[in-house]
Amino acid sequence: MVTERSRHQARRVAEDGWVVSYLRGRTFTTEQATAAMRTVEELATLQGLAALLGLTPLEAVTLAVNESPWEKGRLGESERRFGWSSAARPLQGAVR
Repeated sequence: MVTERSRHQARRVAEDGWVVSYLRGRTFTTEQATAAMRTVEELATLQGLAALLGLTPLEAVTLAVNESPWEKGRLGESERRFGWSSAARPLQGAVR
């Protein structure tokens, strides 16, 4: 298996056994090897998005996993897709 978005590969070594170039020393099922190749494709997308934020992919993932989300408020229809609200709320202690 190959992808146009990465140089990594998965190679068949048995009937349902695959090795993946970035997961050395392990043998995977076809489903797992496909998931590994999809992961590197998604990583290419993540690299581009993180770069727009001035972050590395590792920084973006670490922050997204470890930082607490804001409390949920009422969401407008246009924000529901991403789960955020554009309704401006004043910060506590902020001067208007």
